[in-house]
Amino acid sequence: MNKRILVIEDEENVRELIKECFSEEFECATAENGQKGLKILESFEPDLIILDVKLPDINGFELINEIRNKNPYVSIIFLSGVYVNTRSIVNGLNLGADDYIVKPFYTEELILRVKRKLERSDF
Repeated sequence: MNKRILVIEDEENVRELIKECFSEEFECATAENGQKGLKILESFEPDLIILDVKLPDINGFELINEIRNKNPYVSIIFLSGVYVNTRSIVNGLNLGADDYIVKPFYTEELILRVKRKLERSDF
């Protein structure tokens, strides 16, 4: 069975870039805000979520709690360009994120981190 990735990102160009990076190898779904992401989460059951910290309807720090209530085992990688400081990174990791990537990012780095996380989840 193919691994599934959910991208919750409000910037369309970033969302589509990430989807393009993974759609050949993985099943990908996207959402432009937190509420749509939660709705997709009900039926899609991703193995990994790439979650923007700053969304138009809810911030990722609040959304991660709702995601964890629905699926405590899904891997989550935070993506942020706004809250870039050590405190917010530590906060995101303390809330249950598995990784934190700062925008702008290199697609190669994102691909490597996602694949590594998905490989480790097989064990």
